[in-house]
Amino acid sequence: MAGKVTFHDENTRPENLLKREKKKGLSRQIDIGIRLNHSRDRILVIEGKRLHSKNDKQYVSGNTGGIGRFKRGQHGEELEKACIIGFMETDTYTFWHETINGWIASEQSEISDLLWGENELLQPITNYYDRFSKCYSIHTRITQPPIKLVHYWVNVI
Repeated sequence: MAGKVTFHDENTRPENLLKREKKKGLSRQIDIGIRLNHSRDRILVIEGKRLHSKNDKQYVSGNTGGIGRFKRGQHGEELEKACIIGFMETDTYTFWHETINGWIASEQSEISDLLWGENELLQPITNYYDRFSKCYSIHTRITQPPIKLVHYWVNVI
């Protein structure tokens, strides 16, 4: 018999509710975790981010930066692959691809606890549909092997 897959919001687990910071937007928990047979081991984690302002770099860095959390090992530390879903509230796939790569490039010159390399830029968009696109990136991490991120962007305009 095939194994059962469970999928849950990591933020609603009772033990996490007690530990969670009360400040809006600063939770260190991953948004969605997928496990097999109620195992403690996750097989996939998914982080969601809004793409709504060219000045809000939270997709990459900052207090709740998506890619930065994966690089620090705060998200998906036990995994080699994870996902970020970007909810596009403005602009186009091409705009966000260029903007996010610009943010990553600017991180290379910032003083930070993370090292960012040119090889960490998002690869070209591989699937491009009217309401959905996908691309990849690979990022070095502080204490774990590199992680491959699959970026799914959903047009919610």
